[in-house]
Amino acid sequence: MKELVFLCSLPRAGNTVISSILNQNKHIKVSPNSITANILYNLISLKGTEIFQNFPNHRSLDNVIASVLPTYYQDWDADIIIDRGTWGTPFNLNLIKNFIKNPKFILLVRPIVECAASFAKLQMDNGYSKKEACDFVNNSLEEDKILGRSIISISNIIKNNENYKIFYYKDFCNNPENFFKDLSNYLNTEIKYNFDKIEPFNVNGIYYNDEIIGLKNLHYIYSGKPKEEIYDVDNYLTNDIIDKIQKIEHESFSNTKNN
Repeated sequence: MKELVFLCSLPRAGNTVISSILNQNKHIKVSPNSITANILYNLISLKGTEIFQNFPNHRSLDNVIASVLPTYYQDWDADIIIDRGTWGTPFNLNLIKNFIKNPKFILLVRPIVECAASFAKLQMDNGYSKKEACDFVNNSLEEDKILGRSIISISNIIKNNENYKIFYYKDFCNNPENFFKDLSNYLNTEIKYNFDKIEPFNVNGIYYNDEIIGLKNLHYIYSGKPKEEIYDVDNYLTNDIIDKIQKIEHESFSNTKNN
């Protein structure tokens, strides 16, 4: 029977390369940005529709909802499936605990200002101005956008003292041996890795298509031993954005303690 673990992370915190390395192990498969939470949400939303309330067959629909995760991953040939998504948001956390009694969470984090600077740099590398890049970052901090949802997801898991362990992007870059040793211990399995054979992220032969979202190299992976990218954030972010992010980080993670 497959074990399902949840990866809740900040974007631009090493998700793609770490996931690609984990996928070198035949008994582990990590999802891309997962749609499973969206599937569950859309199915549950049917209960609010007129056609369902006209004939409220809860048991049959609940059977479908309960089958989503096992069915989605039934063809993934691995013992451990790591589903990457914002599972820690209040709705998603309550949702997943209906199916898994004590879900296990991997929290992959990096200073938010560095994640934001990385996003801004990527925008500017794709031809956008600094102002346009900062507008993108500012928008992404909204609660329903990529950075905002990720921050809420992680902080809510910590606040509720769920079964989690924090893994830091800096540790992956500076001491990957210990990083994967700690992750192996948390997952109770052996993780092997080869930095010289890192492939573009794929699962079952399916790759990201970044042309769809108009950001070339969003999921590009450099081969070789990881190196921490140190950003002069002032080159990519305006002072008001930096101040806003630092306030959010203080409010969200100031009392963070690693499990």
